Amino acid sequence: MARENQGLQISLILFVLLSILLAVTTFVFYRQWSETEERRVALETQANELEAANRSLTTNYDQLKDYVGVAQGESAQRITEIYEEDMARYAINLPPDQQNYRRVAEYSFNTLRDLNSRLAATQTSLEQLQQTHETREAVKQAQIDQHLAARQEAEADRDARLAEFRQTRQQMESLWEQGAAHLVQARDQAREQLAALGREITGVDRPEMAAMDELGRVREELVAARTDLGEIVPRYNTIRDRIQRLTDPSFEVADGEIRWLNQRNRTVWINLGRADGLLRLMTFSVYDHDAEDVGPASPKGSIEVVQIIGEHLAEARIVDDNLSNPIKMGDKIHTPVWNPGERRSFALAGLIDVTGDGRCDVDRVRALIEMNGGAVDAYMYADGRRVGELSPDTFWLVTGEPPTELSPEEFRTAWGEMIEEARSLRVPRADLSDLLTRMGWRPRATVARYGRAGGPVGERLEFPDGMQPVAPGTVSPLHREERRPPARD
Repeated sequence: MARENQGLQISLILFVLLSILLAVTTFVFYRQWSETEERRVALETQANELEAANRSLTTNYDQLKDYVGVAQGESAQRITEIYEEDMARYAINLPPDQQNYRRVAEYSFNTLRDLNSRLAATQTSLEQLQQTHETREAVKQAQIDQHLAARQEAEADRDARLAEFRQTRQQMESLWEQGAAHLVQARDQAREQLAALGREITGVDRPEMAAMDELGRVREELVAARTDLGEIVPRYNTIRDRIQRLTDPSFEVADGEIRWLNQRNRTVWINLGRADGLLRLMTFSVYDHDAEDVGPASPKGSIEVVQIIGEHLAEARIVDDNLSNPIKMGDKIHTPVWNPGERRSFALAGLIDVTGDGRCDVDRVRALIEMNGGAVDAYMYADGRRVGELSPDTFWLVTGEPPTELSPEEFRTAWGEMIEEARSLRVPRADLSDLLTRMGWRPRATVARYGRAGGPVGERLEFPDGMQPVAPGTVSPLHREERRPPARD
């Protein structure tokens, strides 16, 4: 019994130990499983969070690709290359630390806004200039119409006066011829009667008193004829003076006016241009703005056309002006050589000398007139050679220095022929200096270049008595030695 109880006790102890060991083992394994389960749940939660973050990053990445403007399938390396190309092209003016798409967009927006502002300002200025131009064109057209109307009225008045003059001239010539015929007839009758009276006195028995009465009657007829002739001559001279005034083109209307000027750059803009037949390098005289008749007026300056800008607009430079009476906007400009839509012709007679050296400058004056839009019908050289003929359309006969007793016979003959032709064709005469002054032409200043000898290059120095003067006294030996410039290193 005791052994069986002992065996039971041992079995019970072993069972208890095994139960305790199983309980401990079960607890340990449960603990480990519980911890592993908690870690699994934590890892699964973390994996879910990472997956959600990955999906968010992927979505943001795709949105950034859309924002940048690249395809969804582009790699990061390709996107980097595209970024560098864009920055090199569009962000070249930005510093490296600001080269990103936001700064590029901001910079482009600001630049575009500035350009739009400048474009709007330019457009506004252009519209203002267009309005100013239209206003000036309207004013110019009104002035042109006014001048044309005045010119037509003056031409109509001139034609009427010329017709009246021609009629009066015909009457005067008829009266002149009648008076001359009457005078010749009276003279012939007086001679015949005197001869008859002489014959009667010498050989005919006629009373002396009758002869004296006849002689008195003849004398009365002569006195009456002289009286009629004395009345005709003043009337003829009056008509001739009226013809001279009518045919003398002293009344001249300005060709244009100065619309704008820049005294600092000595530049003006005139209301003549391509449509008026204006040419570059043409010169004009400038007159005061209130000068209606520029013929007798004195010019205040001169300008030269340098650029044709538009149909009725050109730029010119100020060649000459007066500080006490400067050139201003609205001043009139005129040249006798040219008229809008008209080509005037001239003739040149005498010694044409514009430089004062006594040499013939007729070719130079011809070129000057043609350069200013005119033409030369006839001219002569200093040796008497003559080219061309005058015509009724010749505007002026421009005369230079007349011939003297020492001039060649050919020169004097050519001068006389041109003067007589101008008189017969009723071509007005003008002096060369007056033409050049009214054209606005000024001789160019000569610049003398001095050489090593101290005198002008190309000119010989003239010494008194033909000898170079020598300084009196003793010359220092230092100045007798030949002096040379220092040698170059």
